[in-house]
Amino acid sequence: MSKVVDMTVCPRCYNVRWVCEAHPYRPWGSHMKGCTCGAPGEPCPVCNRPDDETAPKMPEGFVLDTKNEDWD
Repeated sequence: MSKVVDMTVCPRCYNVRWVCEAHPYRPWGSHMKGCTCGAPGEPCPVCNRPDDETAPKMPEGFVLDTKNEDWD
């Protein structure tokens, strides 16, 4: 008999959609179970897998910080 997995909550990232790059089995960021080591995040390989045509979903509250060539 196979076990049914409830995918309403991702078992790896708890629906944060990002995991810690240094500890990929822990959610990244401010989630209550999130890793606090300070390493960058990466897309969750379970629920946020980008492909050639689609970018990964960004974390909630993500703000794009761009740099122009003419920065002062």
